[in-house]
Amino acid sequence: VLRVPALYAAAFALPFPLLGVTPPDWLLRPVALLGQAAIPLLLLILGSQLKLHLRREHLRVSAGALATRLLLSPAIAAGLAWAFGFRAETAAVFVVQSAMPTAVFTIVLSLEFGADTDLLAGIVAYATLLSVVTLSVLIPLVN
Repeated sequence: VLRVPALYAAAFALPFPLLGVTPPDWLLRPVALLGQAAIPLLLLILGSQLKLHLRREHLRVSAGALATRLLLSPAIAAGLAWAFGFRAETAAVFVVQSAMPTAVFTIVLSLEFGADTDLLAGIVAYATLLSVVTLSVLIPLVN
């Protein structure tokens, strides 16, 4: 966790709004441009790592991860929304967000920390594809 640069950036930036300090335009514009480039760059990384082939030894782990992310997470979210008495609209958003596929950024983190990128890329790819089906069923249910 301590090797993630975003953690240090957030810690550095946190005092500024609390102190009412506004960064100058000459600094905000390039940072905003870099921020706008983040999603296309993540999609390029996903494309370069995308693997729709899972090795046999990854099948059990992948199936568990996919079932947890696409089926169990929304069920838990629905239970929490009910338990905490969320309004209908808030509960619907909460449940649908919990059913979204695994974020592409996890692949970047796996590359950074030396995790099994092939396994994770397969899970992200299949979660993205299968979420078309699961979200198509879930969204009408929460409405």
